[in-house]
Amino acid sequence: LALLDLRATPTSMPLLDANAASCWSAILGGAGTFEAIAHAAKLSLRTVAATISILELEGLLTVDVTGAVRSSIGRQAR
Repeated sequence: LALLDLRATPTSMPLLDANAASCWSAILGGAGTFEAIAHAAKLSLRTVAATISILELEGLLTVDVTGAVRSSIGRQAR
């Protein structure tokens, strides 16, 4: 990088696959339940559940005992 006069800079958002990006966008847009995320992201509930599990394991969001989904970084979902 030094030879090219470039610097490594962290990204402001994590790199996400298509399903994760759709779910993430829905969460930041205010969707706070699995059903609302599935509707907003136009994904099946099964796909959303699997994707949310991965995002939760990566520490990007939390799911409480009532099923409410909240971002762990950036804006919080309602």
